[in-house]
Amino acid sequence: MYRVIAPSKTTCEICSESREDISGYLKVCKDCVKKGSEKAKELIFEAHRKAREKIGLPPVPPKDPKGVKCNFCGNDCQISEGGIGYCGLSKNVRGKLVRELGTSEIGLVYGYRDAHPTNCVAQPWCAGGAGAGYPKYSKSKEGPEYGYLNASLFLGTCCFHCLYCQNTDWHRMIKNKKEMMKT
Repeated sequence: MYRVIAPSKTTCEICSESREDISGYLKVCKDCVKKGSEKAKELIFEAHRKAREKIGLPPVPPKDPKGVKCNFCGNDCQISEGGIGYCGLSKNVRGKLVRELGTSEIGLVYGYRDAHPTNCVAQPWCAGGAGAGYPKYSKSKEGPEYGYLNASLFLGTCCFHCLYCQNTDWHRMIKNKKEMMKT
């Protein structure tokens, strides 16, 4: 038997409005975020810091002027001796940049076969989800094709940390470093 849980209200720490659509993690409403106040920015950065601290990652991209520069992404990390980059995959080992995963040779990838096109991000443009390219690339003229499988892949080497991202598996993947795929 399923139990229905009523959504709880959270109070915005800026405007004091209490609503169900305010994230209890962020503690700020969308209207205050859109206004771009310094307090809203502080609350968002604090949520990022807490989320990243839980998984052992730096709260912000490291910028040690004496550190090793990492050019794998746009975060422009400068990693101190013995430290790690914002992604958790680049390290400074005795003054040299070391990256064992998330390279052109080896990735951190989790995948499974999924009924097509359930939650696929590309579904609106995919041949199997929209009938695009019929008859060469899809079996039906329009709409989703049922009865087929989709390869769902999640990369564990994302260099950002969007709090709204549906792919939270990358946290576990970076920590465990187990789902490796070689080219």
